[in-house]
Amino acid sequence: MILSGMKRNVIHTYGTAMQLKLTPLKIRKIQRIFALTVLIVVVLVIFSSWSEFRFATPNGQGASKLIIVLERIHLGVDDPREIMIKAVDKGGSIDRSRNDLLQLNLTSLSHGNTLTKLNVYELRLENGSANVFLSGPTADVVRVTVTWKEGKSKLEAGEALIQVGSFEGT
Repeated sequence: MILSGMKRNVIHTYGTAMQLKLTPLKIRKIQRIFALTVLIVVVLVIFSSWSEFRFATPNGQGASKLIIVLERIHLGVDDPREIMIKAVDKGGSIDRSRNDLLQLNLTSLSHGNTLTKLNVYELRLENGSANVFLSGPTADVVRVTVTWKEGKSKLEAGEALIQVGSFEGT
């Protein structure tokens, strides 16, 4: 019974192919193109899923803290340097979904009042990161602190110690 049904399908398919004037070579080409198209679609679906998971966090919690990233902890006098601020998860991956508002604070560890300045003291993350510039006219050691102000969920503050100017041994 099943075999006769399969035989009817083969005869029907063969009859349709003959009506369309398809040769066995053309049929094989059509099958290969169809198989290649299906393969490409499967690869694209897998790749798009992989790229979404690449920035996702393993625990699904998202960013938990702010970090300050800079090229080096020592800058020259009147030599503005870029500081990057990033919202990261426990594994250190950037949470690209964060667009939170942050507050920056600058404290001198060498002097009572610092002449070192940031170009902004409040900024917004864009796709999990933001940039700010720091410069100072005199030698100083400063602590840069970044704290969460508003956004998706509270983030743990981050800080960095930076030397401005020349110091012995550096």
